[in-house]
Amino acid sequence: MWVAGQQGCEVTPPEIPSETQLCQLERRLRAHGIHWLRQPRWGQLKHDLALVDVRLAVERSVKELSALTAEGWMAENG
Repeated sequence: MWVAGQQGCEVTPPEIPSETQLCQLERRLRAHGIHWLRQPRWGQLKHDLALVDVRLAVERSVKELSALTAEGWMAENG
């Protein structure tokens, strides 16, 4: 919900976190381009957070160097 708010998306949180409402929330977030995992992949969490750091560093560097452009980021899982 915080990420959606930071991107200017108004997404109403579920009143009662039932399976149906969580599925609807996930669809609404995806409609705004936000991919949400209900549970982190605990065994891979350290790796995933490190990748986020790498991605942010690359994006920051590309913005600072006008000679470079980034086409997009392709996630490991496709």
